[in-house]
Amino acid sequence: MRDRQPLVFWTGFAIIVALLIASPLVLPPFWARFVTEILIWGLLAMSSDILIGYTGMVSFGHSAFFGLGMYGAAFVLLETKPPSLWAALAAGLLAAAAVAAFVAYFSTRLREIYFAITTLIFSQIFYIVIFTWTELTGGENGLTFSRPALAIPGLFSLRFTPMVLHWFVLAIVVLSYLLLRRVTQSPFGMVLQSIRVCSPGWRVCSTRCRTSSPHPISCSSSYRARSSSTTSSAASAPWSGRSSAPPSSCYCARASRVSSQSIT
Repeated sequence: MRDRQPLVFWTGFAIIVALLIASPLVLPPFWARFVTEILIWGLLAMSSDILIGYTGMVSFGHSAFFGLGMYGAAFVLLETKPPSLWAALAAGLLAAAAVAAFVAYFSTRLREIYFAITTLIFSQIFYIVIFTWTELTGGENGLTFSRPALAIPGLFSLRFTPMVLHWFVLAIVVLSYLLLRRVTQSPFGMVLQSIRVCSPGWRVCSTRCRTSSPHPISCSSSYRARSSSTTSSAASAPWSGRSSAPPSSCYCARASRVSSQSIT
């Protein structure tokens, strides 16, 4: 029975992916766009799950990483000629990861509701900066840019039609899911789960978590793991952005605009 579980899982996974591949071919335009939107926000949910679900750290500022990833992608699309999707993707990831590392340095020293409140405060700070720094960010009007082509130089170049966008987002979601699944099943993923189930054990630096967890952790190592969880979770968030590609990046490709509302 146990040997059959992976087969059942991967069979179901393949069927779902096949249905999603075929969906833009059979669904009306509105519902095809709706499915694409679900995939984009599902990618953001996967990134949040690393921090909230596996590490047990509730964050109210995850939307800031999503929005800042979009801004990072938008800046590259506006400054490069011709616009490069892959450069925008990299910029969105780096922008979100850099900001997350800064936020994690302060917020992961706190726990429970204090951590959540700190992430909310940082989110509002970023919102105010982006809303008021109109010379750089466009303020409330935001930044408007042209959609980049889905291209590999010397091989192919495709315009982002709704169908191409759907398949591109689906490929990003599937690859991100497989990567995050591997991460959560790795020793690092086990450490994140240990932090969630043993939180009382590392309140004092001189103690070790003594529970049923197979990966005991000290206070210092838990701080590093929590910081890594926050940064990696944030780096996954811009994947969904509108035109770069994880949520914030994929959203960039769909919307061709980013504004301060992306932070909230």
